[in-house]
Amino acid sequence: MSIFGNLFKWKSAADIEREQALYEKWAFPHGEKQRDNLKSLLKTIFNDDEGFVLFAYLMCKEMYEKAKEDSGSRDLAIDKLVNDRKESRLQLIKQLKQKDWLLYIALVLADENVNESCEYPAADMIMEKAQELNR
Repeated sequence: MSIFGNLFKWKSAADIEREQALYEKWAFPHGEKQRDNLKSLLKTIFNDDEGFVLFAYLMCKEMYEKAKEDSGSRDLAIDKLVNDRKESRLQLIKQLKQKDWLLYIALVLADENVNESCEYPAADMIMEKAQELNR
C-alpha cells in the first residue's frame, strides 16, 4: 500500500471516536483502573516518558496478539516476539535495548492474566520474567 493509502479516506468525528473506544476496550478491557495501574507499573519499571513507554507497550501487545493468532500458540508467539527484535524492520523495536524489549514482553504476558481486580505483579516480578525470556 502506498504512503498515501488513507489520504483520501475521510472519517467523521463519530467514526474516529468509535474506533478509539474500540481500541481502548481492546487495550484495557477492564477500563480506566487497569489503564492507570498499568501506567503506574510502566513508570516504576522504566522511569521514563509515559507516552513513549505506553506506545511501545501497546505496540508489543499488538504484535503478541497477532503472533498468537497466527501461530495458534502462546509459546510460539512469545518466541516470535523475543526473536523479532533481532529481525524487525520497525525502527522503534530496533532502537529499544534488548532488556527493555523483554520487559515489554513480560508486561504483555502479565497483562494477559489481569482480571477485573486490575492488579499487576510487582515490578521486580516483571523484571524476573524478562530475565527468564533472555534464554
